[in-house]
Amino acid sequence: MKNVFKSNMEFSTTQFDGFYIATNSASHCYLQQEAVLEWVATYEEDKWKQTGLSFEDAVQKFGTKAVRVKKNALNNGNDMVEVIDGFSETKMSFDTPKQAIAWLETKVPFSMKLAEFI
Repeated sequence: MKNVFKSNMEFSTTQFDGFYIATNSASHCYLQQEAVLEWVATYEEDKWKQTGLSFEDAVQKFGTKAVRVKKNALNNGNDMVEVIDGFSETKMSFDTPKQAIAWLETKVPFSMKLAEFI
């Protein structure tokens, strides 16, 4: 079931009661109803670290999506190669799911489908 909260950011149910996952966000986003009657919104962002590998070697080892290059970023003018090294998580508590989703929508890019015109 999609868009269980009828919001711009769409959430679907999971196998766990009171735990929802965003289906149209750029990062992993979650909404969870806690036992103390609060809603916890969470999103994850990739953490990047510099590597001594060449771009080609980093791509071969970690894959294209896990490697980025910052042009001329090093003191000597060379490019800096970075790879994804885990993720960081940010959480906030809210009284309602509407408040939690509104906060997530300001923190994480997401896509929306345009309504079809008849």
